[in-house]
Amino acid sequence: MSQTKQFYEFGDFRLDLTNKSLARAGGENVPITRKMFETLLALVENADRLMEKDALMQRIWHDRFVEESNLTFNIKMLRKALGDDAARPRFIETVPRRGYRFIAEIKETDAPVEIAQSVAAPPKKAAASFKNYFLPAAVLMTVLLSAGGLTAWFWKYNSKASAAPLLNAEFDSMKLSDTGRVYHAVISPNGQYVVYTNKVGGKESLWLRHLETANNTQIIPPSDDNYFGLAFSHDGETVFFTRKRGDYVQPISIYRIPLTGGVPTKIADRSQGWISLSPDDRQISFVRYNDHIGDFNRLMLVDASGGNEREIKLSETPNAFWATSFSPDGASIAAVYGHSRNASQAMGLVEIDLATGAQRELTTEKFFHIKDLVWLPDKSGILFSASRTINDKARLWKLSCETQTVSLISKDSAEYSGLSLTSSADKMVAVGFSADFHLYLQNRDDKNFSSLTQARDNFAFTPDGKIVYATDTAGNEDLWMMDADGSNQRQLTTETSLEFTPLVSPDNRYIFYTSNRSGESQIWRINTDGSNRTQITFNEGGYARFISPDGKWLFYQSAFSNKLRKIATAGGEEIPLDANYGYYQSFSPDGKLLAMLFRDKETKKIKIRVLQTETQKDLKIFETPTEPTSYIQNLCWRSNETFVYSIEENSARDSLWEQDVNKDKPQLRHDLGNEEIKNIQYSPDGESFAFIRGSWQHDAFLIKGLK
Repeated sequence: MSQTKQFYEFGDFRLDLTNKSLARAGGENVPITRKMFETLLALVENADRLMEKDALMQRIWHDRFVEESNLTFNIKMLRKALGDDAARPRFIETVPRRGYRFIAEIKETDAPVEIAQSVAAPPKKAAASFKNYFLPAAVLMTVLLSAGGLTAWFWKYNSKASAAPLLNAEFDSMKLSDTGRVYHAVISPNGQYVVYTNKVGGKESLWLRHLETANNTQIIPPSDDNYFGLAFSHDGETVFFTRKRGDYVQPISIYRIPLTGGVPTKIADRSQGWISLSPDDRQISFVRYNDHIGDFNRLMLVDASGGNEREIKLSETPNAFWATSFSPDGASIAAVYGHSRNASQAMGLVEIDLATGAQRELTTEKFFHIKDLVWLPDKSGILFSASRTINDKARLWKLSCETQTVSLISKDSAEYSGLSLTSSADKMVAVGFSADFHLYLQNRDDKNFSSLTQARDNFAFTPDGKIVYATDTAGNEDLWMMDADGSNQRQLTTETSLEFTPLVSPDNRYIFYTSNRSGESQIWRINTDGSNRTQITFNEGGYARFISPDGKWLFYQSAFSNKLRKIATAGGEEIPLDANYGYYQSFSPDGKLLAMLFRDKETKKIKIRVLQTETQKDLKIFETPTEPTSYIQNLCWRSNETFVYSIEENSARDSLWEQDVNKDKPQLRHDLGNEEIKNIQYSPDGESFAFIRGSWQHDAFLIKGLK
């Protein structure tokens, strides 16, 4: 049973549902038509949610045929009545080509009093077989309204300190592994065990560690499967995980297995890896991208017994859902939401109410990337690992749900990804990671390679044989130049931002590179002596790929769409190239040929398409010695007739292959070892080549205090 809602209040206005009127706070009536009232009511009742144009028109005019201009006029008149500005809205936000969203904070007065159906409490200990799982008879209901704004489904917080011993104990961190290949780890609710993955020789396995005895037991033997996420059941008897075969085109699936081992049971397909269990262990949250769609995804639920998949929330492009965490009361899910495109700070934390689907920001503070999150047991806050900007380390942060502010709680210099808490929040397991990459050069007439310097990202040869590269400088990444033997190193940029992916003009006058000094990854230009910095792109930005031989045009890959675009090297219009250029592109030195990668839909193998840039016609499709479990990660030209590429075989070994465009089969040039290859470039004369090689070290850490 419920009583009728009487008013919605927002800003200086009050919407009267009984009299179907709008008034200012002082009681002054604001004249609006009946259709304007219905439009405003529809938007207010769906506050913070996108109302599609068709849905709005159907609600207001039902099945009557009306033009879209009727809706547009209503919105225009409402904005005028509210004193709102379409360019800088306080109340009604336009989502181009889709619809509208009401964005102001709302307070309901004379709110309904709901009488909820009783729901049987979950058993204290979930059945290990999961055979008796069922959907609750009724969903959790909205129960509390704050007098200061719409917090209908937020937990009622108070000012007392969080009941998390971890935050009140002196900093204490212990490394649990030293292989550098532990990518995922979770701690049991009682704090006795840690389950972790370990990768050796390209094969990954699942292990159980008893913390008191340090004894390690294998749960799942090594295989070509890659793991993407782990979770403990709250009763501590079952491990849930996501994995897929080494084939990079296969979907990620969700499984469960008893802590003592056995045969894994598949629960669902097409997950993105992150999973979280509801407090009663009956539901799993995960995110899913639709096939061939990468701009947005869906927050999903599935029963832990398998089946009953349902969509909770659809993200709005270019934003997407990432890691998720069930709230301690099971009524909502916290999620990482946003994007990291263009190196901007556009990723934040949101909470989605499971009863209504309403989504709200937990804080207005944004980050470049948030890797993982976990609720504190009393729901007073969230711990998460995040990089504030692209050149920041991924540190540990705490969100206070009472103040909606975040604070840095890391006490060491380590970077962290996955987080897992005990049920009492006295211990946490996190995966720490670090990078170790160097630039190598092959000596002329020698098969050996010399390490020249530490480097992280792409590099480039100058026409006279020098090397421009990016390396870490006091926590930032700057451009440097050196001779091909590693001597005469000279710093070109001294910014507090990230400078990377250099490309040198054919006349050796300019270096084009990507920088986030403006807050986004835009392309800049400097003279080769480091002077005269000039910003070139201002819209999507991206990464320089090729300069035409006459030096007039710069071709670059968009940071948003990954498609090719071009712009005059002097600056000007940013021109998109509409043709399908695959997912990685490389121009021949004379610019007449363009090579690109694509995956064959039937064989699942990667192939290389080469087309003539003037006619846009294919020259040839080249087979590559890849398997579905391997992929090509670098592609560049040695000459106008020969291109090279590196193949990574299931994260185990890399090899360099050379393809003559006049021949059918490639030739193996080098075995590059089992470290990750970041970038490969040939010297201007094509006689020697350099590459960046190294590895990311991932290990599990047990943290007992963060004070």
